Formats: sequence, C-alpha cells, structure tokens
Amino acid sequence: SCRLMIFELENNDLGSPVWNIEYEDPVTTNWSGYNISVGDLDLDGLMEVYTIAYEYYHLIVYENMGSHDAYAYQTDFYVSLELYERGNQSIIVANLDQDTTNELYAVTSGTNTLDGALLTPGYFYVVQGTNDVSQLTFENFNFFNDYPGGLRQINIGDADGDGNPNLYLAGHYNEALYDWEYLGGDPLSPENYIEHTIFMDDTTDNFTPGNDQGRVRVAKVFSGDIDNDGEGDLVFTSASFAPDKPQLYMIEYSDELSIGDKNEIIPDKVTLGQNYPNPFNPNTQFSYHLPEPGMVKLAVYDILGKEVYEFFSGYQHTGNHNVLWTGVDNYGGPVPSGVYYYKLIAGSKTMTKKLVLTK
Repeated sequence: SCRLMIFELENNDLGSPVWNIEYEDPVTTNWSGYNISVGDLDLDGLMEVYTIAYEYYHLIVYENMGSHDAYAYQTDFYVSLELYERGNQSIIVANLDQDTTNELYAVTSGTNTLDGALLTPGYFYVVQGTNDVSQLTFENFNFFNDYPGGLRQINIGDADGDGNPNLYLAGHYNEALYDWEYLGGDPLSPENYIEHTIFMDDTTDNFTPGNDQGRVRVAKVFSGDIDNDGEGDLVFTSASFAPDKPQLYMIEYSDELSIGDKNEIIPDKVTLGQNYPNPFNPNTQFSYHLPEPGMVKLAVYDILGKEVYEFFSGYQHTGNHNVLWTGVDNYGGPVPSGVYYYKLIAGSKTMTKKLVLTK
C-alpha cells in the first residue's frame, strides 16, 4: 500500500537539508507511487496533485488550498475496467492552444501477463478543463487512440523546433516512441494533430522464455536540447533487462524526425464503437466519433424500445467521446440483467449497438 506525502525543503540547503512534511494523506492506495503529476487544470491559481493507483487506473486528485501546508482531497475515480491498469508519469496538464482553458492529457498502461503476453491495449485520452477540479469525472475523458502494447509516460516538447507543441508517448510493449504534433484548432479534436512514429525497434527479441525482458520496453521520455547545439533531442529509456538491448536512447532532430506519419486513424464519419466488456457487470464503456460539431443524443433502451438511461442530449464538439455506463437508469437505480441497446443520433445519422448486462 502507498500514500501521498508532500515534503518541503525549509532551509534551501541540500547539503544540510531540513525537511518539513507538509501533507500526508491518511488514506492508503494500491501502489500509487508510479505517478505524481502537478498542474492547474481548473485555472484557479491553486496547484493540483494527480496520483494513479495500480488498480483500474485509479485517478486521485488533491489541491493546495491557497495557504502554506494546506492541501485537500478533491476527487477520485476509475478510468479503466481492468484491475491491473496503471499509470507511470502518465498525466500532464497543458494549454496547447494558449486560450483560457487548460487540458489534461493521460495515457494508460494496458495489461499483460508476466511473460509479456498482451491482454488489453493502453489508451490515450484528452480531458477538457473544468471550472472546479473536484467535479472531474471519467465522462470528461475524450478517447484519442489505443495502442496494443500499452503506454507509459507522456511528455511535452518541440524537438523539431517548428513552434508546434508535441506530445511524446512511450509505447511500452510496442517498442516504439510516438509523437502527436498539435497543428492548431480545438485540442480536443484528434484531427488537429498528426501522429508520427519516431522510433520503433526492429531487432530480434532474444529473450528467455517465460519473461518479457527481450523487448525494448519504452518507459520514459524527455525532450530538450541536451548537448546545447541548437538541435532538439529526445532521450528515452527501456525498462527491459535484455542484455542485447540498450537501456538509454538519444535521438537528435535532423529534418526527418519520424519513420511514419499517421492520420488515417481519424475517421471522417460518425462512428459508434462496440462496448467493452460485453457481456458486462457492473460497468461497461464505449466510444464514438463526431466528424463535425452538432446536436447529439445518446441513450440506452430496453428491448421494447423504452429509454432506460440518457447519457447526453445537446450540442457536442468534433472528436472522439468516451462513455461509461454503470448499469443504472435515469433515476440512479440499478437495471435488471438482460439485453439493452445504446443508440447514437447525430444529425441525420442514427447508429445502434447491443449490450448485455449479466448479474
């Protein structure tokens, strides 16, 4: 078990330090030490602290209360339905379009067996800023993409020096480093980015059977000008103990940064994904994509066509949207086991999918 602690260096002297424990969370969580991120998502001038517990990507948020040594819990919720989904420096708060709203960017680990067999993918989400971080929920998460080998760290930089901010994603078991370059426009819309694959290992994975140590398991990434030569650098690490693979990689930008640019992942029509898991109990999730903004209704219906639960009805922006249903009706009560349908109406387009609740 882990708990959050905040230390302050009182005398500004690392040679003979005097430390003060500013805050100690009385509640323990499951291995939350993998992720400590800070930011001001709600732009109230008070910094937040984000931790991720090693269970269902359990996001826990604290905030400074505006005075010395004063912190308070704000909210917590699960992002994943997978027990061993986690984060590893997997959150950043940024304002790519330099407007009056911050965004939060998050990546998840995916899950795998101890010998490296992949079970579920990792996900890349973008979260719109909120006026009150205590009201943040999974419903604010916008799905951008999934990666079969999972993701570890996300970081921000501009290695190619073109003035466009880049989000660097450590593609763990994909043995890859990805770059989402922001081109301008709504930062919640995937079409306003272009994805580059900066690095992908193509060497033989010479590992001992029964473990996952043969791969270049990209884990950490840093962007900057390391050697002060005016060229952008990317430094990333591998979490593998493979004797035939490096643990530290350094890439310097030289006009051709990527080995592949991908924008085919962005659909140009309304799409509605199948829920996962299905059948489910008690929660399930799915995503849908809007190629343009407009009026939208999304709801769950029983086999007789009666509305059971309405997710949303109103105007929505372009992009991918992620949805979690907890098996309740419009009054908050649990619905019985059975077959249900979720229907998306977007303009003149209507799409329906079946889901099954088993208890």
